[in-house]
Amino acid sequence: MVHLLCCTLRDQKSGTKPRQVHFYLFEIDHSVWTRFPDTKIMLNWSVFLNVINVEAENGALGADLRRTFYGDPTPEHFPHYDVVMANLYTQVLRPLIWTGLLQETRPGKSFRSQESVFTKTPLWKAALNLETDSQVKRATRH
Repeated sequence: MVHLLCCTLRDQKSGTKPRQVHFYLFEIDHSVWTRFPDTKIMLNWSVFLNVINVEAENGALGADLRRTFYGDPTPEHFPHYDVVMANLYTQVLRPLIWTGLLQETRPGKSFRSQESVFTKTPLWKAALNLETDSQVKRATRH
């Protein structure tokens, strides 16, 4: 097991090693892949993982996650490009997708992450022990 301030990464049989996930999520500076690398996200991984743990259990729109973390978008120079959402996607959501912890479902041919639905994968629960695990409300499935 790899112990973090916010959670514990468990060993699992999926082939993903906790140390690799830890390194990719917490040691790499994902801001270098953004359009505006000087714009840092203001929250930490503990907040992101614990909130996403609750919000994405049954799927959460990117726009809803953006609103939860940062509030409603304000009019910007580029009305169709939300810098905050782009940074949230590049620095938090995409690394979680690439490690197999989160799944992104895009509607049609859209590339707007605000319109995507983000859902935790089975690996999420297998790999992470989070403070908010007891607050997760599982949907009734028929």
